[in-house]
Amino acid sequence: MDGMDVDFLGMCDLASVTREGKLNLMGIFGQIYARHLPTRYAKFTLAAIMTSKAEGSMKLRVQIISPSGKDVMPEREVKVKFAKPGKTQLLFDVHNLEIPEAGIYTVKLMSGKDELKSVPFEVVKVTDQQQGGVN
Repeated sequence: MDGMDVDFLGMCDLASVTREGKLNLMGIFGQIYARHLPTRYAKFTLAAIMTSKAEGSMKLRVQIISPSGKDVMPEREVKVKFAKPGKTQLLFDVHNLEIPEAGIYTVKLMSGKDELKSVPFEVVKVTDQQQGGVN
């Protein structure tokens, strides 16, 4: 769909949209701490704000790419509908994400082969003496 922009893309622990259309994000993060690798991350929500100049719908895909370039999440599609020109929000839950290695991962919002927006996050391996470990 031409005339569609992704204004915001972020990762958080919990997200919701109010009746008034306001986006609520809790626990926005850009790092995951792990004591052991590989590991799995139980759940997070990918939140996006998109603007369209026209009505319509489009299918989007979410990819999560590891530091070594591997896609670590099975391909998932989501359909976004714009009932009228303006803004809409997308909430996309990711469950049980495989995290094979430390380093910078990239979450990509894709339309076909086109990357609409991406957001990086870092996986940091910590020892038992360091704070912040989750697994």
